[in-house]
Amino acid sequence: EIDTEGKIVSLSGGWLGKVGLARALVSERDLLLLDEPPNNLDISSVIWLELFLTECTGGSVVISHDRACIRAVASRILDLERGKL
Repeated sequence: EIDTEGKIVSLSGGWLGKVGLARALVSERDLLLLDEPPNNLDISSVIWLELFLTECTGGSVVISHDRACIRAVASRILDLERGKL
């Protein structure tokens, strides 16, 4: 449901996360920062997101525990464990 100001007001947390991700993907930006983007997405949405990220211009930083997603979209992978890079 959308209120009179155009704000989404009656979605679950998962759907609000998807809306936030969609807004980030369609906005004009120099750098896209994504924290656990596959969370709360179904497999077809994850596949679409991976394809989108490999084809989009500009830089992106993806933070995720989903190694398959990272391997699919990354040109460089940095591991941070216990404060060591």
